[in-house]
Amino acid sequence: MKNTWVLVAFAALSNSNVLGWSRDVSCGTPMVNCGHRRMGYATSSSGSGYVRLTRNGGTILCGSAVTEGETLGLSTRNLLAGSDILIEVLQASSISSSTARCGRTRSLTEDVTVVVPSYGSVSVQIAYGNENRGTVYLSPQCTYPIQSVTCEDCPAGQFRSGCSIASAGVCVTCASGTYASSPGARTACASCSAACAPGTNESAQCTATTNRGCTATAAPGSGPAPSPNATANSPATNSGPAKPNATNG
Repeated sequence: MKNTWVLVAFAALSNSNVLGWSRDVSCGTPMVNCGHRRMGYATSSSGSGYVRLTRNGGTILCGSAVTEGETLGLSTRNLLAGSDILIEVLQASSISSSTARCGRTRSLTEDVTVVVPSYGSVSVQIAYGNENRGTVYLSPQCTYPIQSVTCEDCPAGQFRSGCSIASAGVCVTCASGTYASSPGARTACASCSAACAPGTNESAQCTATTNRGCTATAAPGSGPAPSPNATANSPATNSGPAKPNATNG
């Protein structure tokens, strides 16, 4: 099943009757119910306000791909002056803001950064209201598919550094005490095994391409066990009395 990370923003006209409406929306309230407060406001798909993700200050168009691990901003458009804003990030995306709330999943301001997860998609949406109209408006969702960062393999003994959406990175030789025994798109080399313990010998050194190996040391004076079929090297002798030579009588 395809996963979707949903980024949501709520906004309301900031006047004496509506000010703080977004703060009254409970953390678990879904978008379709965000206008159902004591005055009975309903949500609607009408309205010209919207929210978009931004990259380096520029608006990202709906349907454009975003990259896993990317840190993006957020902006709203066509809201009435003095709008009261609540931004929410659902699912596994991370959010940081100076006014974060609800377990750091919502923000009361636009100073938001969003870290893109590794798969699925990110969707943004905004609800906003005007006390004079008696309606809370809900914009259509704007969805951004997520693309993974693909790094080229490096040879054995190296790892790739600096691979990102903007750079292919470079292959770097494993540092002393680390190794990579085969080619791969790794971002770090593995640590070599610890120095061999007493009673063992180092059978393989720690190099950029090999891990350290240790083997048990043979006990002093020990050797191969004698074969059970072994025989003496000297010829067998007859220990009985010698027979006299036969003579002709």
